Amino acid sequence: MGFKVGQTTGISGWLILTYSELKPVCLWVTSNEIKEIPCCISERLFGDTFFKAELINGTYIISDVFMYNSCCIFASSTFQQRYEWLGKLVDRFVTQIPGLPKIIHKSMMGEQPLKGFEIYTDVPGSKGFFVENDKSRIIKSDIPDVYFIEGTEFYVQVPDIKTSDFLRSLGDSFELLLEERDSLWFLKYPCIE
Repeated sequence: MGFKVGQTTGISGWLILTYSELKPVCLWVTSNEIKEIPCCISERLFGDTFFKAELINGTYIISDVFMYNSCCIFASSTFQQRYEWLGKLVDRFVTQIPGLPKIIHKSMMGEQPLKGFEIYTDVPGSKGFFVENDKSRIIKSDIPDVYFIEGTEFYVQVPDIKTSDFLRSLGDSFELLLEERDSLWFLKYPCIE
């Protein structure tokens, strides 16, 4: 069957542990930027280790490893094997220090809104595929026009009267497609005519 893991609405990228002028550095690499981030990680991991990660609310969430100390472990292992091993590695070699960015394993992230799910086969070295999250469960609160996204601390934006009337017509609990814009949650497409 394979293995399924959620993909957050955060920024996707890579944490690269390497050396620059004999000094260990942790780089955050996305399609738009490369920057050095301060961290407290055992220097034993800095021999060119590449972690797949997501940045959400200032926290780097690690979910996969491509290279480990210059060895490509992707080709010889399944995603599930890497994911479970990585959880132990992060727990043992990453120290959280107040004032530094948090770096955690995806299994420790708690509830977050999801873009969708990454699904992987049991074949070593195979790439996963992405399935968009269908809908989010919305719960009406006791406060008018306040609708919480179930399992999170986030809520749906109600920018106008038409949206308010539409949401009120759906009852106390319902499912809708949502999208994140600038850390706020809106209806994904116009549901209102």
